[in-house]
Amino acid sequence: MFDSNLDRTQEILDKAKELLPPAPPVAFKLLSLLRDPSAQANDEVLEIIQFDANLTAQVLKSCNTALVRGSETIASLDDAVNRLGYQRLLEIVMAICFGKYFQRRKCYHGMDPYALWRHSIASALASRYLAYHSKHSKFSLQTAFTATLLHDFGKIILNLLDTPELDLIRPLMIEKGLSCSEAEFEILGTDHAKVAGLLMKEWELPPEIYQGIRDHNHPDLDETGYADLIYLSSQCATAIFSGTSWAEYIQTVEVHIPHRIGLTHEIIGKCLDPVSKDASAIEAYLMVA
Repeated sequence: MFDSNLDRTQEILDKAKELLPPAPPVAFKLLSLLRDPSAQANDEVLEIIQFDANLTAQVLKSCNTALVRGSETIASLDDAVNRLGYQRLLEIVMAICFGKYFQRRKCYHGMDPYALWRHSIASALASRYLAYHSKHSKFSLQTAFTATLLHDFGKIILNLLDTPELDLIRPLMIEKGLSCSEAEFEILGTDHAKVAGLLMKEWELPPEIYQGIRDHNHPDLDETGYADLIYLSSQCATAIFSGTSWAEYIQTVEVHIPHRIGLTHEIIGKCLDPVSKDASAIEAYLMVA
């Protein structure tokens, strides 16, 4: 079922791209830093952001939410860097740039755009945590955050299509007890992960990102380890918002996946509390998305 037809995936993506709003140029400039690790100079990040006045204003608005800023107002990008660090600042910028795509009508699979965006943010925060604690040194924290932030972007792409086929997906999920991906394959011949992975490849993002996104529902197909990371991070977010402990959730997770990327269930379980307590930062992202 899961051998996606590349021609079908390309056909669907081409139709949706005609309706997809263009990403802000600054987003591609920042993403280009992921393609060239030698260019990830902190000053270059600031230089890219500061020439976009609207984005700078949105960043400062987000940074000045109570739990993000602390006791003192953040008045400039330099202040933001000093208080939050470049890594956190870049995460906020990426969330702002791509959050607008989630401001659409209720998705075909039944989840409202706010919930989908909240899930994406929580997954990205969990991914950063798990990448940091993984015993494997191959993970970049920024790449992990970005790939996981965009892992469900294909649902937004598919939601742009004006086709009656989409209306069949949710009923099929309910009738047969299928996952969203399984129902998409049965109806469309591909799924949201394959569509998003192809788009990220066309955007010339690193293989770790487009392969990780493409295969996150079937991580055994990916050799980079990022599909494993995205898969586990998404499961963490689902557990958080369902009020389920990781100990209760373990039975839904394929046993070999955590071990493959140097994680234990104990480490993953410890992720849930700090990520859920970071709700204020999540709300900050959502506020400006």
